[in-house]
Order: sequence, then C-alpha cells, then structure tokens
Amino acid sequence: MMQQVLDVDVLGIRRVHVDGNTYTKLYLAERVDDGDVKGVIPMTMPADPKLVDQLDATQLPRQHKLRVRLQMAGGGKTGMFALEVLPDDAAGNGGGRSGGTASAAAGSGASASAEAPASRKGA
Repeated sequence: MMQQVLDVDVLGIRRVHVDGNTYTKLYLAERVDDGDVKGVIPMTMPADPKLVDQLDATQLPRQHKLRVRLQMAGGGKTGMFALEVLPDDAAGNGGGRSGGTASAAAGSGASASAEAPASRKGA
C-alpha cells in the first residue's frame, strides 16, 4: 500500500456507530490564497477509529503530522485514509510548508477530501 505523511491542520474528529459499523471522519482545514480561493477551506478525510483516542480535544485545532494511506475511492479516483497521528518529532517530515495543510512529505496529487466511510467493523 502506498502511504504518505501529511502536515495538516486538524480541526476535529468524529466517530459514529451505525448498524454495527464504525465510521470515523477527520475534519481538516487548508489555508489558501490564490486567485479564486482565499481563506481557510474545510475538508474531511476518513480515518481509523483509534485516531479519536490519539487526539486531545483541548489541543485542537492544531497542526499534526498524519500517516495516510492512498486507496481507491468512488468513481475510480484515489482517496486518502488517515491511519495514525505521528509524534511531533517523527522522522520523515519532508518539505511540508509550516503554516499550510495537506502538504505531502512524499508528494502526490491525490485529493485530501474523501466521501467514503472511514472504517467498518462487524457487529
């Protein structure tokens, strides 16, 4: 599986249980200032349910390094799935910009927004 480390501004996370399945969604922000888009643009990314326990609500919003997996999403597109929050001193921090979000250390053109359910667990 292809994985990347992203520097992202994490706004929050939500884990829900529906009909025996667990779905987790990470809420992120991207700071943009180009011709047609300006400001902080919110986005979501499906995530592993354990991330809820890794993040401290009193420390959000905050910039974090996330390990993400690239996976097939709807319509044959590539989406990202958040696997873990890395410690602040994690190696492989690459050339991400300090104040932005969705900066890939490994470099990829995949979109950080995904519509697929985060994680499914059988009842």
